[in-house]
Amino acid sequence: MLTAPTAQPRTTSREGENAVTQTLATCAFTLDHVPCIHPGRRLATELARHGWTQTDMAWILGRPVRLVNEVIHGKRGISMLTAQNLEDALNIDKRWWLDMQGHHQLDHGWRPGRRAAEPGA
Repeated sequence: MLTAPTAQPRTTSREGENAVTQTLATCAFTLDHVPCIHPGRRLATELARHGWTQTDMAWILGRPVRLVNEVIHGKRGISMLTAQNLEDALNIDKRWWLDMQGHHQLDHGWRPGRRAAEPGA
């Protein structure tokens, strides 16, 4: 789980550049180890694990069945609201869902106005 950054003492410009470089290197290391799958695949796995149907999940989330179906099939991404609903229902941190969505979009050439990555993109 992510924690809030702690206050840092003021640094010189050079020290600040080194700190930023070190932080970026840490982030890059972390991002390299996140599998690039659409979060809908994980959602499908969770449904199977719990023995739930898409209709069950939609009812639990209070969202339309179509939304659940489109997320599972990679036709729709995870919004902040959906991530919060999934955290409440499955006890999987909303940041994880949003991180997975972001990594998937970066790796599959997402562009504004495009609902999902096209196959092979």
